[in-house]
Amino acid sequence: MQEMRKIWMAGQGAGQKSVQPGEIERALASLPDEQRDAVLLVMVEDHSYPEAADIVGCSIATLATRLVRGRNALLERLGDAL
Repeated sequence: MQEMRKIWMAGQGAGQKSVQPGEIERALASLPDEQRDAVLLVMVEDHSYPEAADIVGCSIATLATRLVRGRNALLERLGDAL
């Protein structure tokens, strides 16, 4: 949750563009389902890696890979707005 807040709040300083809610929703929607699930479970719903891996039915390592790829994709997509 804190990481999503960082993305959300990034750009709030003087002279920087803020990230709009619609931009975040579009960026999340553009992720592959597996990456979006990982990001939402860990970063938004605050599940631990083991909990999230159990929910989606994969290993913790696979969950971690999906999460890293999803985070990187979000940062790439929202980079201009950050």
